[in-house]
Amino acid sequence: MFYKKQVIKDLLLIGGGHSHIKVIKSFGMNPIPGVRLTLINPDMYSLYSGMLPGIISGHYSFDDAHIDLIKLTSYSNCRFIKGKVIGIQSDNNRVIIEGRPPLTYDLLSINSGSSSNYKEIEDIDSIAIPVKPINSFLSQWKYIKSKINNSKKDRNIAVIGGGAGGVEIITAMRHSLGEKNNLTLITKENKILSGFPKKTINYFEDHLKKNSIELIKNIEVIKITKGKVISKKEEEFLFDDIFLVAQTAGPQWLKESNLDLNDEGFLLVNNKLQSLTKENIFGSGDIIKFDKYNLKKAGVYAVRQGDTLNKNIRNFFKKRNLNKYKPQKNFLSIITMGGKNAVVSKYSLSFKGKWVWHWKNYIDKNFISKFTNLSLIEMKSDEKIPKIFHTEEVKKLNDDMRCGGCGAKAAKEILNSALDGLNIKKRNDVVIGLDNPDDASIIKTPKGKLSTISLDFFPPMISDPYLFGKITAHHCLSDLYAMGAEPQSAMAIACLPLWPEHKISEELKSMLLGSIEIFNEENTQLVGGHTSEANECIYGFSVTGLIDKDEILAKSKLKKGDILVLTKAIGTGTILAANMRAKAKGLWVDKAIESMLISNKKSVEIIKKYGGTACTDITGFGLIGHLLEMLEKNQLTANINLENIPILDGADETISKKIISTLQDKNEKFSRYIKNCSKFNKSPNYKLLFDPQTAGGMLAGIPKDHVEDCLNDLTKNNYINARKIGTVEEQTKVKEKICIIK
Repeated sequence: MFYKKQVIKDLLLIGGGHSHIKVIKSFGMNPIPGVRLTLINPDMYSLYSGMLPGIISGHYSFDDAHIDLIKLTSYSNCRFIKGKVIGIQSDNNRVIIEGRPPLTYDLLSINSGSSSNYKEIEDIDSIAIPVKPINSFLSQWKYIKSKINNSKKDRNIAVIGGGAGGVEIITAMRHSLGEKNNLTLITKENKILSGFPKKTINYFEDHLKKNSIELIKNIEVIKITKGKVISKKEEEFLFDDIFLVAQTAGPQWLKESNLDLNDEGFLLVNNKLQSLTKENIFGSGDIIKFDKYNLKKAGVYAVRQGDTLNKNIRNFFKKRNLNKYKPQKNFLSIITMGGKNAVVSKYSLSFKGKWVWHWKNYIDKNFISKFTNLSLIEMKSDEKIPKIFHTEEVKKLNDDMRCGGCGAKAAKEILNSALDGLNIKKRNDVVIGLDNPDDASIIKTPKGKLSTISLDFFPPMISDPYLFGKITAHHCLSDLYAMGAEPQSAMAIACLPLWPEHKISEELKSMLLGSIEIFNEENTQLVGGHTSEANECIYGFSVTGLIDKDEILAKSKLKKGDILVLTKAIGTGTILAANMRAKAKGLWVDKAIESMLISNKKSVEIIKKYGGTACTDITGFGLIGHLLEMLEKNQLTANINLENIPILDGADETISKKIISTLQDKNEKFSRYIKNCSKFNKSPNYKLLFDPQTAGGMLAGIPKDHVEDCLNDLTKNNYINARKIGTVEEQTKVKEKICIIK
């Protein structure tokens, strides 16, 4: 899925704002062949800001008001990079991301929203909670509300900011908290809702009074410290919790770029949403400021800008004239009142009622549904790269007469670029490696040690090459750990798609950086590798390790009476399959990735510490397939407690919808070795016993007397899903090796 299309140009999107989600969905329905989309966002979900008061009030759940960016990007074959942007190097078309490799672009678009701006407040205590970024605010509000619910004492809560945002938030808080607790709205103006019709202002001033929300006007806050709000006139107000709905500004990383910005740090753009500095950088939403006219920060503009942005991105790639964005001069403003009541305003007109809230609710839910109710669109296999992209290099890449043999290796320039600057940790027992490359690597085997060798490789299962590189390294090392060995060296295997040199070298480097980060942590030295051209990316490693003969954790050493312990939850196969079909929730995918990124090293140390007799890692053949490998050479059977099997969030739901990995059907043939499979084969948990795992956990036999101590130790060391899942018994005359129990 992720690497089966040729990449000629890169469109990089910073931020999952309202404009960008329109662009992403549009490219899913109508892609430009050769253009790869990548979204960088710190969170997997994007809140529809118009529904924020409804979340506070309790009218909407998290899922009701958020767009799942994992689902959306999967639907559109768009890479998703979960990360925080910390810089733009516009002179060499690079975006710097915290804690991971930078990404290059041919066209960059910024729709990341704004940050709170406190330049008028001289000193701000950490007690003050800004409403932006919104996700952080919601977490803090949830925490404060839990404290309120667990306390009999009323709290004094203030919201600073008398605009529409401040009014909506404090009325939503009142609805959520009920009549208890003291709420205060503070504004520096002589009225709230400046710029709105007088009737709208009157509606809300009456509403604040009826709901016991104190309104304090003409207070210019200059300091917030230890719960005190101090005004310019040296008035002091004491609160337990203070929320700031302040003016906004651009993020620091944008201020540190060489792009033209206004005084508040917003990106200056022309009426085509194009940066005044760089023609291949666009922006939309709260992050921009037009050079010719002034617009309020309002979600309606970001939504409407999405259509113009989408057209201009396409026009830019196709070298056509760009469209002008024409903002509407007037638009309806709907301000909610906490409960299911709202006020609608336009010009000098204002109307209030439940019907206004229900109208807004319909508009908001309809918008959300466009980006959440997705059915996967298969892209055409006969797509042709636009002629405008046909450089000499691209023409050669699409030559049907590509060579085999060593003529299919990646060019030296690609390798040099990918290997340049890699921080490879060195071991004393590596004689010849990548620091002084030769025709082969040379590695010492210490006296009394045995060498272990394993090999694994596969296509990417996620779109982020850096995380894929990490997961691949963990997966490949697991076979060594399962044997009880200490990893020593790794040799890379990389089949690379036919992309321009600078594209494929960056991709290879990202994968290698991810892998080397893991290898360095696991004291494993990358000593070489091999590349080849291919129709899609395939990546992996041959790894070697060292072990004492007496410490081998062979599968065949399982003993009667052992307790079977599984160290990680299962379900990566079905969740990853669902992700490829845009059917997996972002949270499920994130938890699956989190599990795959947990090293098996410490778990095996613990297994050995408590007298583990045998061990194997759970990978492609699923839990049952690998358990059978432990049982098949012994006169042993296993009783498996189905209810004790740890399962990743969402895996039972996806597999019950028959979303399965490619290998699942073949793995299910192992059912013939299960004594009572007919009793359980309709259960989702039963189906997950055959789910192929990537970078799965360890399955080990632990002596009965040590199993509780072993599990406690595993849990303390981050293997929070470790469970005892069954027992090993002596085999009877029946051919079945496994019995399921509840």
